[in-house]
Amino acid sequence: MLRYIRNRLLLLIPVLLGITFISFALMHSVAGDAVDMLYDNAGVVVAETVKAELRAKLGLNQPFIVQYTTWLVNLLRGDMGVSYISHQRVFEAFISKLPQTLYLAVASLLLTLAVSVPLGIVAALHKNKFWDYFLRVLSFIGNSLPNFFVALLLVLIFSVKLGLFAATGGSGPGGIVLPALTLAIAMSAKYMRQVRNAVLDEMHKDYVLAARARGERERVIFYKSVLKVALLNIVTLMALSLGSLLGGTAIVETIFMWDGVGQLAIRAITMRDYPMIQAYVVWMAIIYVCMNMAADILYKAVDPRIKEVQ
Repeated sequence: MLRYIRNRLLLLIPVLLGITFISFALMHSVAGDAVDMLYDNAGVVVAETVKAELRAKLGLNQPFIVQYTTWLVNLLRGDMGVSYISHQRVFEAFISKLPQTLYLAVASLLLTLAVSVPLGIVAALHKNKFWDYFLRVLSFIGNSLPNFFVALLLVLIFSVKLGLFAATGGSGPGGIVLPALTLAIAMSAKYMRQVRNAVLDEMHKDYVLAARARGERERVIFYKSVLKVALLNIVTLMALSLGSLLGGTAIVETIFMWDGVGQLAIRAITMRDYPMIQAYVVWMAIIYVCMNMAADILYKAVDPRIKEVQ
């Protein structure tokens, strides 16, 4: 297992190099740069010589490959640079937004598990009956609705009509309800189907039939054998979902004015703030590799029969 973890961490190096290079190239291929966006958003008209001086100061007048190499060398030294727009240290600005994203990610994932696992089990135990059809229809609807539509619908119902929660996420406990619920609806729909299918698949395995033949009670078979194995299928899905959530769900954070890394990334992309964008890209790559590795380790912990991947 230690060898496996070491190999996965080493794999992160070429992944980071490839992703950061591609993202750097894509951002530089777009018309305009941070200097243009800075003055355009401020509504200030300045001479091209002034813009040229600022570009030289920021290093934007250098060739693309030189800019990327400079950024990469600084990153290896532990320096993510300074934001072109806010003039903050990128690492400090990014870390300051991370707790809010972590708070939202954990809340939405817990809400998803609390809803989807029981409902998925109910659907499986009532296969081809009313509750199964009803929950499957709900899951299809929930999975087909885009997050921005769900967010606006929740704001209309719970903020405008009922006045229960603020339209934008606040710092209090009530501020997280609508953003977390928005994220949980789509994830719950996906998880519910996965739980249902996994339980139904396990219920027809030979070991279940053998346990029934031995006279074991259905409840014992289900909770001690079927459910444990079936939930293994959720581990990978959880890891990917958590990786996405920790990366920041930009649309939801923007709609609810949730001050997390997703909203920070949207502002950075809009303003062509290359150092901040690259910090976000590095964070996303690390999170996804680590979450996938954590999922594999959890597989091994939950079911020792699974062999370690070399």
